[in-house]
Amino acid sequence: MNNKIKSVNKISVILFFLLIFLISTLIVLKISNTSNDAMEKNEENTSIRVASSYINMMIRQNDNGKISLLELDGEYEDYKGLLIEDYIGVKGLKAAIFYKNNTIYEAIYEDEFDPELSEKIIEIDGLSFSKDGDLIEINISSSNKTIKRFINLRAEASL
Repeated sequence: MNNKIKSVNKISVILFFLLIFLISTLIVLKISNTSNDAMEKNEENTSIRVASSYINMMIRQNDNGKISLLELDGEYEDYKGLLIEDYIGVKGLKAAIFYKNNTIYEAIYEDEFDPELSEKIIEIDGLSFSKDGDLIEINISSSNKTIKRFINLRAEASL
């Protein structure tokens, strides 16, 4: 009988430690998942902030009255974005900010627009521009949120 009680006590202790191990493992897995979710949301928010800041900076630095929507013909007609003429004050130099394949690109050129020579800025889920007079509307999207920004062009209003 005494041996039976010792065996039951040993099994109880083993089961108790097994239960603690399982609970600890579940807690660690839950914390890991929560941490991964937080990191993904932070990365998305950072991408939106970087895209918004980059576009805002480009517009403000080049607010010379020659900012328009990028409208191309032919094979590049689906490249939508902004066109900045006289980029950084240089006559004839153009900069195009455009969105293609979930990525924002910048192309700087003089004569012909060539997307092969563009630089990747950042990956983002969606970007669209619209322009009404001196007001530019920018919509930037990630998988879980969209922000809308409005930028009033100073130079165009004074022309």
